[in-house]
Amino acid sequence: MSGGKKAIVWLLLLLAVASGVIYGVFVDTWTVSEEDPRLGASLAPNASVGDYVFVSRSFGARLGWLVRCSDPLSADRFVVGRVVGTYGHELSVYGGRLSVNHHLASTTSSCLQTQVAVYNPAIGADVDEYCSYEEVGSSRHATLAIPNAVETKFETRVNNGQVFLLSDNRTLHYDSRDYGQVDPNTCQHVVFRVFGPNGWTDSDHRLTFLY
Repeated sequence: MSGGKKAIVWLLLLLAVASGVIYGVFVDTWTVSEEDPRLGASLAPNASVGDYVFVSRSFGARLGWLVRCSDPLSADRFVVGRVVGTYGHELSVYGGRLSVNHHLASTTSSCLQTQVAVYNPAIGADVDEYCSYEEVGSSRHATLAIPNAVETKFETRVNNGQVFLLSDNRTLHYDSRDYGQVDPNTCQHVVFRVFGPNGWTDSDHRLTFLY
């Protein structure tokens, strides 16, 4: 075996060992459940049911993180959402926009694909939503909303020892507006998508950070 081939073999072995250490110490793998059709819509446009992801082995929740937490309404299930509020934050959500302590969360720009079709399980058909980037904590992430959707303004204050989760899909949501605030000690950071529901060949949905 030539020196170049040996170097490649050693590099692959080192990468395999490093991957094993990262998996064994820092992350677990999880496939986002397809049991609740509301979850799939709520995760758009950044994630979807069937995604094979890495979640942190440690527990906790920081502003801006996408997290997987125990469902407050059913201990044997998970909920997934973006942490937008911790103890003492006063939050409101209206027209797809988030306000924290009476200040609108920063919206940096529209997405490259400004209009996204998302399956709405309530009507059994796709609906068009509009995409823009938002900043919460250290995270800059895409959000979806139907600006003229009929809705009631939601307002709350985050309780001690709780966090508030908001779906990146603000209109077709399944978040703390539905199931209440959650205990951050049940939450794990959803860090990285290895591949999407269509497998490794779907290059648009593989090897993606989900911060």
